[in-house]
Amino acid sequence: MILLGHNESIAWGHTVNGPDLVDVFELEMNPQNKRQYKVDGQWLQLERSVAPIEVKLAGNYRLRVKREVLHSIFGPVMRVEQKVYALRYAGMNQFRQLEQWYRMGQAKNLKTFKEAMRIQALSMFNTGYGDKEGNIFYVYNALLPKRLPGRNWSGTIKGDSRELIWEEYLSLDELPQVENPDSGFLQNCNSNPFMTTTGEGNPDESRFKNSHGIEKSMTNRARRALELYGGDDSITREEFFQYKYDKNYGSDSKLRKLIKEFLDNVEANQNLKEELGLISQWNGSLEKGNKSAAITLLTFRPRSNTGKMKSNPERTLEQLREAAKLLRKNFGRIDVEWGKVNRLVRGGKSFPLGGGSDTLRAIYGEPQADGTLSAKAGDCFIQFVEWGESGKLQSWAIHQFGSATVDSTSKHYNDQSSLFSEEKERKTLFALEEVLANSKKAYEP
Repeated sequence: MILLGHNESIAWGHTVNGPDLVDVFELEMNPQNKRQYKVDGQWLQLERSVAPIEVKLAGNYRLRVKREVLHSIFGPVMRVEQKVYALRYAGMNQFRQLEQWYRMGQAKNLKTFKEAMRIQALSMFNTGYGDKEGNIFYVYNALLPKRLPGRNWSGTIKGDSRELIWEEYLSLDELPQVENPDSGFLQNCNSNPFMTTTGEGNPDESRFKNSHGIEKSMTNRARRALELYGGDDSITREEFFQYKYDKNYGSDSKLRKLIKEFLDNVEANQNLKEELGLISQWNGSLEKGNKSAAITLLTFRPRSNTGKMKSNPERTLEQLREAAKLLRKNFGRIDVEWGKVNRLVRGGKSFPLGGGSDTLRAIYGEPQADGTLSAKAGDCFIQFVEWGESGKLQSWAIHQFGSATVDSTSKHYNDQSSLFSEEKERKTLFALEEVLANSKKAYEP
């Protein structure tokens, strides 16, 4: 079934969210019996079984080993050195995930889509929705446990009472959500659900407990989405596409603030005059042709341009020297265009990329021996869905590789990579007559 996409009437997508879905309980064990633990003043017996595990070794040789499997009233149990812990996680014993995605894909309107979401088999994933009737909907989808109040659930908990065992979750209607806001748009970029849209209509943050672990941070992508989509009350299709490929860090982003702080505090250094000059010239853009982006990103995010940013002038200067040395060694200069460093490598070919970590054109790269960054995460499958004024469905999509993701001998192994690099999409085929008219081969199994 389809995990995200569209049918003739609705479209939906997911982003990852980070609610607190797991609790760890430290059990008090009986010193006289290592399989007994104390709850409410009584010793209880751990359930024990043995799991045969087959380990593949050289060739076809396999070794079967046996491992102890333990279970408590809190959940599965692990022995870690001298201590014993029990785990309880949202969605334990839940097996209806595939059914929920199937029913989401079969929905014809917002009512039936919500009915599918009320199965609540998916323990996480922000979910955004739109339909041909013009409805839009967002929910911070998660199985948020109804935990006992008055305890600190952020760390390891002493597993000494049945009162700590939660069984129920917030219902779908109790979760943070936005439906048809006055702004006419919603977004989520792995960010604060209480800042989903502009103006009225955001969820009421005060209704939710800290123990739910709902993230409050705002990514640069979320801020840019609010600024671009939220700041334009009459968006054309072309503008909508253009905003998705935005490659800028806002002036209030963590990276731009860190760079300003660094430049304000670093002393003049004649040995690094050119390097510091390039960083001070950087305008926050990661367009392919930007000549300040490479040394800036390699300095402030040196390890695959995804590292956490901290203010440390001495360490930053050291990273600046390392970045400059790397660029001169591999490119002969330090003002190299970003697209020559930021690459999509697939099937023996290399394509230039704009964008970078935490821009709406999200690209996360890993350093290579030749000084480039090879894209490993970020933007992948992108789809735009539109219903015109007459209700006519159109959609466009792109994948960073192609439809043959594992068969390197197929021409479809990287046949979308050049389009992805150029920030273009292919028109998707939906109606059967469209598919047949554009097919290269038809067969019946």
